[in-house]
Amino acid sequence: MNIFSRKVTGIAVLLPLLMQSEAHAQATAVVTPWATVQEIQTALYRTNEIFVKLNGIDPSLYNPGGCTQVSGFRKSNDRDYDIGFEMLLQATATGREVRLNIQGCHGMRPEIIGVQIR
Repeated sequence: MNIFSRKVTGIAVLLPLLMQSEAHAQATAVVTPWATVQEIQTALYRTNEIFVKLNGIDPSLYNPGGCTQVSGFRKSNDRDYDIGFEMLLQATATGREVRLNIQGCHGMRPEIIGVQIR
């Protein structure tokens, strides 16, 4: 494989990733209604991601990124992961309502970019 072939292959691999990042950046954020947490899942072996379902909330109605899996919402392992996870656990333990800010997709599900508790 010559240098030109490697560069073309590298561009072909990176292009879909760049397009996905661009789509993520352009997705408009939406906010769910207030609701209690129905379910929280985390998979530590998969880079500390959180999967969340809210009682009475249809995730497909809060899917600004057009994600393909809309059974719940996902929070990625970013710099605010611990804070978001702690807030969701606290709300679950105390029965308080949460509201999620959703923008784009992560792991083919609507991505949580913010958590509010009341």
